Amino acid sequence: MTWNVENLFPPGARISPQSTSPVTEEAFAAKLEFVALVLADRRPDLVALQEIGGANNRDETVVDALQDRLGRQYPHRAVSMFPDARQIRVAFLSKLPLSNIEHFREFPQGPLESVRTFSDTPRTIMGRGALSVIVDP
Repeated sequence: MTWNVENLFPPGARISPQSTSPVTEEAFAAKLEFVALVLADRRPDLVALQEIGGANNRDETVVDALQDRLGRQYPHRAVSMFPDARQIRVAFLSKLPLSNIEHFREFPQGPLESVRTFSDTPRTIMGRGALSVIVDP
């Protein structure tokens, strides 16, 4: 399963530099509960999560809280080492062991090199890093 959880930040963090107030405990708990309910209903073996926020580039509070909320049914995880400017990353949660975890930011050489940005400059680095994992059944 893959899911963009849309700015899932821990309590006290701001979802953007323009935010006028930090995420509240109540808002975080409600969003965490919703994500956990969907995962409990769908029961994927592996879930790729986009837009996992943090207070800084090492903050894994959201992933810890989600694993706890799910009763540690997803004991294996990988969290990108390359957040964007807002401290948003991608992550995997898995019921099965993960191996060959790779963190990367650069796009591979190939067709994307011809895709231009609004400034007509080729895009070579992702705004936030990506992860690649292998699931070991």
